[in-house]
Amino acid sequence: VAGRVEDTPDQPATHKVMAGLVLFPVCWALAALWIGGHLGTEAGLWTALAMPFCAWGALRFHESGRHLLRETRAYLETRRDEAAVRALQDERRALRDALTQAQRS
Repeated sequence: VAGRVEDTPDQPATHKVMAGLVLFPVCWALAALWIGGHLGTEAGLWTALAMPFCAWGALRFHESGRHLLRETRAYLETRRDEAAVRALQDERRALRDALTQAQRS
């Protein structure tokens, strides 16, 4: 939806934020009402209180999980291709030597 009402490049981001400010609390309320209807009022209230913390935890896990996946993939790639690792190490040494030489000049 945000992409369809775009007039300037920064508008989709603004629309996403505004929609999130409305839609997230609505979804949390619906989930709390649904749980409250099935498991009782107390469970619904606890759900409503827990939702912001669950959202924060999901965001943190998503961010760290993406980083972990990228690092794991890079590690596995280096385990498979030792020649590429040696080439990268040689390039790093050459860059370090060039920087050291530039600092001395």
